[in-house]
Amino acid sequence: MRQFAFFILLLAVAVPRGWSQDDDSSTPDAEAPGTNINERYAVAAVELEGVSRSLISDVLYDEMQKMVGQRLDHRQAEMLRQRIESELGSRYTVVRKVRKSTTPRQLQIIYEVSKNPLLPFRNPRSFASYHSKEGFSFAFDVAPHLDHQRTQKLFVGAANDGDSLIERFAGFRIGYENVKLATDRLGLRFDYATYHTQWNVHTFNAAQESASGPGLYRRRRSLEASLAFAIDAYFYITSGVSANELEMQSPTVHFEPVRAAKASLRYRRVFGNGDDKQGLAGGYEVRTGTRALDSNFVYTRHSWDAEYMFRHEKHVIATTFVAGKITGNAPLFERFSLGDVEALRGWNKYEIAPLGGSREAYGSLEYHFDHLLAFYDVGSIWDPGASVKIKPSIGLGVGSTVKGTWDTGKEQSPFTLGDFSLILAVPFAEGKLQPTVMVMARFHM
Repeated sequence: MRQFAFFILLLAVAVPRGWSQDDDSSTPDAEAPGTNINERYAVAAVELEGVSRSLISDVLYDEMQKMVGQRLDHRQAEMLRQRIESELGSRYTVVRKVRKSTTPRQLQIIYEVSKNPLLPFRNPRSFASYHSKEGFSFAFDVAPHLDHQRTQKLFVGAANDGDSLIERFAGFRIGYENVKLATDRLGLRFDYATYHTQWNVHTFNAAQESASGPGLYRRRRSLEASLAFAIDAYFYITSGVSANELEMQSPTVHFEPVRAAKASLRYRRVFGNGDDKQGLAGGYEVRTGTRALDSNFVYTRHSWDAEYMFRHEKHVIATTFVAGKITGNAPLFERFSLGDVEALRGWNKYEIAPLGGSREAYGSLEYHFDHLLAFYDVGSIWDPGASVKIKPSIGLGVGSTVKGTWDTGKEQSPFTLGDFSLILAVPFAEGKLQPTVMVMARFHM
């Protein structure tokens, strides 16, 4: 508990002054705490940049101009941003900025519009988490744009992650992605990573008892390259190759290559805007280790996932489904696991399947109201020939999104730092009640 309290304190003090949970926070008014100092000033002009004025309706444009001469109302300005984005459609992103006007004590509101690439950036996730049965994990990545068109990114990051896989891996990674390779429909990505691997005692003991298991390794290095092609704004496909090198621990230290071809199909779409919208996402991925690529591990790994989200004002309902199947001899980092801070919450993955599994099925139903969360998870991990044991769990949590405003002195731009959640989950285990505490902070970097 002492470590848990320290982690909470660390997250609290890590948020710099001036950041708050208000989307339009700024320097606080000393005379009226809790208000935004910009709301004292009148709006001198409201402008649309990046697209032609003719792309939005006359009614919406007139609503924008009604703010001129009035004191700045951040809530109204944000609602208009959402309406602009809704009228322009999913191919565009609208950012609202507040600038000082040439007229003293007045402001300008600028709605900057940019056209989204057909292909999304596949950003590595940045997070910090705590699981009371499995410990701390983190991964931090920075991803600066390399061009003015914002179609190229460089990813640089470090991780000590015991949550994502059946192993705990620590090291660094670097990558490059271009989502507009001569055309909006074609993209390219490279990733390199090197990790030192640690094993939980349950996994270590299970590996010692298994004569036919894939084996433990000390270090894992990987290089991946892939091409992506956008069929339209919602659906894209990828294909590529991955080359991994494992430093095996037994019978003596030696290296074994894991080389695989991979392909995937992805779909994602959001309907509506603001506080009334629906989201649908799903995909399929296959990875095949083959002798043709000089791989010592020959296997095929299939995985499917689907998500649906419905939002109405402060109410959100979200469902998730994941399934997977592996045939052949896959290395441990490819095997499925459940029982972490995001899937089958409340369970300990090392107790469910310490070596992971070659079959996976998982579903989740969540309900959010404002900052409150309730969920029901159910899933199973198994190997062929073994009995399928269904593992359900329930939980409650609280969460919040940390937002703020960059202030350069001449211009203010709202931004989102990330999301924070604290969850108490209870697995339906036979004959015992062992609640699990989890903390998750996701960062938008």
